[in-house]
Amino acid sequence: MSKKKSRFANIIRALLIIAIVIALVIVCVLLKQGYDVYSEKINEYPVSEAFEDIMSSDAYVTYDSLPQDYINAVIAVEDHRFFYRDGIDVVSIARAFMENLTQGSVVSGGSTITQQVAKNIYFDMSRTLSRKLAEIFFVNDIESKYSKEEIFAVYVSIIYFGDGYTGIKDAAQGYLGKDYTELSLCESALMAGLPQSPSNYQLSNESSVTYRRYLQVLDAMLQYDYIDETQYNYCEVNVPAGVVVE
Repeated sequence: MSKKKSRFANIIRALLIIAIVIALVIVCVLLKQGYDVYSEKINEYPVSEAFEDIMSSDAYVTYDSLPQDYINAVIAVEDHRFFYRDGIDVVSIARAFMENLTQGSVVSGGSTITQQVAKNIYFDMSRTLSRKLAEIFFVNDIESKYSKEEIFAVYVSIIYFGDGYTGIKDAAQGYLGKDYTELSLCESALMAGLPQSPSNYQLSNESSVTYRRYLQVLDAMLQYDYIDETQYNYCEVNVPAGVVVE
């Protein structure tokens, strides 16, 4: 190798090392900011106190009381690795973090069910990198204290379904006029799809996007073997007449 090529290779290596060091510094700074946010929130309202308040509320539903079809629908469309993963979803977090970092703002969530529990308890709708990183510390805190079943039950008890309904108990009664324990497969898929974007999917909108989401839930349930083709086809024809789903 000529001296010129060798010098060029050394410059490239040096630049790569500098870039890696800068990236590590940025990550450490952001993690520190996330931890500071977590520490402030947790000191004001410990996880154990938050869960106790939710579990003692009228809106709380136990995991064992939930229809299995509804559990499957939520897991399939929101966080299909929920019961088999310890802690955070590293792949989703890393992908979302890099996308957000390159964009300079939060454009991708990558949130697990446990992260969404933390978000609903501790944060407003603002989206910042420090808040997303704070969720990582909340996940470790929550999952070290509570079972997956308890976390899932808290999640479906506090999420917003649109039209003023918070929690699956309130949503099932308000939207369908029935107890949440009586949800059918098709109704479970419909309810599971609403919390992703309640203002868009709420049933009062009478919009095709609601049923497009409904079919996305059914697609996910089919993909992860929670339902078969016959069940999928049965629920697919339940889309109201006149609603065009592209």
